[in-house]
Amino acid sequence: MRIVGGEFDAGPAFEFPDRMPLFEKAVLIEDVERLLSSFNGWTADDLPGRSQIMAIIENGVPIRICFCARVSELIAEAGLETAPEFRGRGFAGLATTAWAAAIQA
Repeated sequence: MRIVGGEFDAGPAFEFPDRMPLFEKAVLIEDVERLLSSFNGWTADDLPGRSQIMAIIENGVPIRICFCARVSELIAEAGLETAPEFRGRGFAGLATTAWAAAIQA
């Protein structure tokens, strides 16, 4: 509670190991245009505050993204989004692992 400033809504909190493995099929999203084919509502203004944004790519299209929902000097909170047609296929862990490795780097 001290680390998050006394704010805690709900959901699990995890501490990652010192070194997260890299996931080769994940890419860093630096251009909002890459997101628009699968995800609605993202703008270029969203990217700086949500970086690192890591995407799992299938057939050249991002299908699952993990991004900073909240970030401070001490912690980063992951946000996840999956393109509707790819939900329930187990991509959350892959995207989160890629995001954690990018944050650590």
